Amino acid sequence: MLALPPSDPSLYEESKTGVVFVAPLTIARMKRTGANGEEEIKTSGKKGGKGNDSDYDDSEEQKIMNDKFHEEWEKKRKSKTNREHETNTLLGDDHYQTLGLEDFGIAATEKHIKTAYRKLALEYHPDKGKKSSLEDNKDNDELNPEEKVKKEIWLKIQKAYETLMDPEKRRKYDSSLPFDESIPNEDEITDENFYDLFTDVFNRNAQWAKNKPVPQLGNHKTPIKKVMKFYKYWDTFETWRDFSNHD
Repeated sequence: MLALPPSDPSLYEESKTGVVFVAPLTIARMKRTGANGEEEIKTSGKKGGKGNDSDYDDSEEQKIMNDKFHEEWEKKRKSKTNREHETNTLLGDDHYQTLGLEDFGIAATEKHIKTAYRKLALEYHPDKGKKSSLEDNKDNDELNPEEKVKKEIWLKIQKAYETLMDPEKRRKYDSSLPFDESIPNEDEITDENFYDLFTDVFNRNAQWAKNKPVPQLGNHKTPIKKVMKFYKYWDTFETWRDFSNHD
């Protein structure tokens, strides 16, 4: 459930500073749908002008972004020791953390996931560092402690990759992650903090939006046309979030 100001234009008045909210809050129900979770969160921009998305070749931009991702991923990886990374992986159950993508979370793209997986495979894949093919036949009991740790970590890396690369599995996994469902209490809301409080609420829930881009809440200066667009969008909000695990 989300708290929404009313969408009736009569509950707003025009002033020199813009549109001013003058009525109590109402509650709008979020619409649950069976939408799939295959839609990626785009990180590339679109050049100005008219035309379809296909008209814009963003290969150079993607190259730059990928280079930056490589750099940031490596930098974050080096900020901790291997032992710290391995301990976090063994004790944790977050697929994004396993791949070093916890800062992205569900916003991680397929390219991010593939890149992180390939980098980790260079370190933890069973074939890495083998001296002979005889090691393929080693039973778990024959592995030394370090080999056992690497094997367990590799299995978690594989599980994370396989889950996040499968649209249906990822949708269910993402939907099961902890999420702040809270909305401000009525006694917390004032004219001064209204937009700050609810911008945070709507931004959190926007990650589940099936239809993008998601209009922003704005502020007391937002034109009435944009205000009405905002209400129309959220009154018919469609989510790709999977609620089957709550049934």
